Amino acid sequence: MNAKGLMRAIGGISDRHIEEFAVVKPVSSTKSTWLKIVSIAACFAIIVGIANIALNFIDRPTIDEAPEVQACIVGDEYYELIKDEKYIESRGLPQEITANMLGDYIGSCRLESDGRVGKAYDYLGYSGDSVLILELENQYFYLFFCNPMNIDVVISMPDLLDRYGLKDNITSISIDGKLLVVNLESILDELTKANALTGNEFDDAVFKGKTEEEQQTIRKNMKPVEIVISGNSADVLVIDYYPSLGYAYCANTYYEITSEFKNLLEQ
Repeated sequence: MNAKGLMRAIGGISDRHIEEFAVVKPVSSTKSTWLKIVSIAACFAIIVGIANIALNFIDRPTIDEAPEVQACIVGDEYYELIKDEKYIESRGLPQEITANMLGDYIGSCRLESDGRVGKAYDYLGYSGDSVLILELENQYFYLFFCNPMNIDVVISMPDLLDRYGLKDNITSISIDGKLLVVNLESILDELTKANALTGNEFDDAVFKGKTEEEQQTIRKNMKPVEIVISGNSADVLVIDYYPSLGYAYCANTYYEITSEFKNLLEQ
């Protein structure tokens, strides 16, 4: 699936914007480009991550088999409606959704692609609220948390873990597909110390004062690895980690990782 296909998979993105941003063009300002792309499709940044979750837990499909995604608005946040059975399995969820799985009513949910409105409920099977259930036209669907609609809103690492039901509930952590055997409490303690940054703050920290050539080199070396965090009766949290920078990314938030955390990952 190419960049155009990924953007269209979200729904609610115009063809003009797809054509404009599907091809990366040389620019003079890294900051303005990154923020412009994020402002057009707040969910787009983690679509590849969505596919990668499935790759880690089930038979490995090609990127062309990435699940179809529809962006949904619940309150002031983006969620993603994904019907793909393999993806649902990768999140440890039952395929059939029944009325007794619905918890408290969260609020209305509007699909970006066609404007239809349904009702969003808490999913009783997991702690946290990274997974909701959408009731739409007498059918039930899973909704998966993506990120806040406002690109200037950050989610602290403790709040992110809590949202996924992982606060004081982590059973395993892997990085780049390798299960970590070090003390999980030590890793969790250092992870929660990560400083949350907006896109603007991240760009200032990493790119400010750098020449265009230096910026291009930094971008070229930004090769993420996945940190996958699992717990009991909890959703799976996938965080993109950039070893060359010492930063992580998830839910439209950048995280400045502590040096102690980096040392633990290298053990």
